[in-house]
Amino acid sequence: MTSGEPSGATVTRPEPAAVAPSVAAGQVVDAVLRDLATSPHRGVVVDSPPGAGKSTLVVRAAGVLAAAGGPLMIVAQTNEQVDDLVERLAGKSPELGVGRLSAVDYVPSERVRAHPSCRVGAKVPDLGGPPVTIGTAAKWATVTEGTWPWAIVDEAYQMRSDALLRVAPRFERALFVGDPGQLDPFSTVEVDRWTGLSWDPMQSAVAVLLRHNPELPVHRLPVSWRLPASAAPVVAKAFYPFTGFRSGTGPGDRVLTFGASGNGSGPGAGPGLGGDVGLGGSGLGVGSGLGGDLGPGGGSGRGVGPGLGGGAGSGAGLGFRDGVGFGGGLGPGGGSSLPGGLGFGEVDKVLDVAAETGWGLLRLPARFTVRTDAEAAAACALLAARALARGGVTTSESGEGVLTADRIAVGAAHRDQVAAIRSFLPPEARDITVDTANRLQGREYDLTVVLHPLSGRRDATAFHLESGRLCVLTSRHRHACVVVARDGIAELLDAHPSTEPVHLGVPVKFPDGWEANQAMLAHLAAIS
Repeated sequence: MTSGEPSGATVTRPEPAAVAPSVAAGQVVDAVLRDLATSPHRGVVVDSPPGAGKSTLVVRAAGVLAAAGGPLMIVAQTNEQVDDLVERLAGKSPELGVGRLSAVDYVPSERVRAHPSCRVGAKVPDLGGPPVTIGTAAKWATVTEGTWPWAIVDEAYQMRSDALLRVAPRFERALFVGDPGQLDPFSTVEVDRWTGLSWDPMQSAVAVLLRHNPELPVHRLPVSWRLPASAAPVVAKAFYPFTGFRSGTGPGDRVLTFGASGNGSGPGAGPGLGGDVGLGGSGLGVGSGLGGDLGPGGGSGRGVGPGLGGGAGSGAGLGFRDGVGFGGGLGPGGGSSLPGGLGFGEVDKVLDVAAETGWGLLRLPARFTVRTDAEAAAACALLAARALARGGVTTSESGEGVLTADRIAVGAAHRDQVAAIRSFLPPEARDITVDTANRLQGREYDLTVVLHPLSGRRDATAFHLESGRLCVLTSRHRHACVVVARDGIAELLDAHPSTEPVHLGVPVKFPDGWEANQAMLAHLAAIS
């Protein structure tokens, strides 16, 4: 996450609330394009909050620079981002020639194949000199010849500074666009030898760029078009305390409603999730289900008859390795309980609160657990599956739509947690996205379920405290976000002092991970 207020020659700050969001955003975009045309500096930086239209700005700037006559290179961080930009460029300017730099074994995605003016090649000469050449930073690092008048670096805060150093000889001037609240770059090798250096490769490309070029103009997009009015102030206060931003929509512009009442039974179901019928009439287990007559820990599959891994089925008196069943003898909605003793009606209540306020908190009993907390993982899967089964309907400035599985996501800090959550999803909910914060960056959904990184932990490590990780997890939604957490996180933060060493020459990061977590927990506690 970025370190405090970045320096810069000119900073476009958010406009007063009296100015319409579209007008405020348009003023900043116009200032950026004006700098591209007139600024004597070799770089222009654009900071963007979640969902502020970074990709839209990149596509528009690419069109403007390409129309000026010179070739343009675009640097993205992942193949997914590259393909997304190709698709967006095709939609905005179908006639624009695009060269897609790729690995030799790259198989063009459907989005790339659908662009008739896009040519794919492993080397620059193979592309035929298109107006726009786009590839990942790793691929551009292999290009050793040629220069481009302009480059656009997308998601620049995800880029390590050493990666920028490798591609910098290829361009004369550049536009850097990114979200300073995202996760910092990471490495699997020891990096202490560079700590404190102004060119530390573990700093983001933008952080090092501005430390060495403080005169560069910096602009800030003032409006998030993704986050609803219920989320923008919360996320801005917790993770963007110095810059702030606002939502492009007002209270009531986005509405999430569930077709089934939150009474512990799914639409058309008798007892609900894990009872005699399961979620929504068939759901998680026909006849037993997750939390039905048997328990997770079973000797065969989850749900129908036996369950997940032990000698009985999903919910029996065996449970998650500790003799306690998930749901007991009947299952949620049938008079028994969910993980941590919660009633099934409590899950519906959390979803209803989230639909009404934009936020929800499913609290599990305080307990120290292993990293792959089976109860918490099952609760995340249960929330997502229950939201899908209740037939949610979303209403927004884009119109009305059904809350489908591909519009729901579950986020966690670790891949083993992701795997555990996926294992608990019923067949009808398999299209729900479950992924880590790193892989959810840049994506958006109508409803998100988040396993709090500090849930069930004995300590607060730098990894789990990183404000960027929680920022990503809690800023992917257009309508509502539900957090699953064990009680005791606030006490952990208060009682667990930082053990990270302090280094000379390392800028202090803002916001502090403790402060950001406390701010988010305080808001969740207030609405739960």
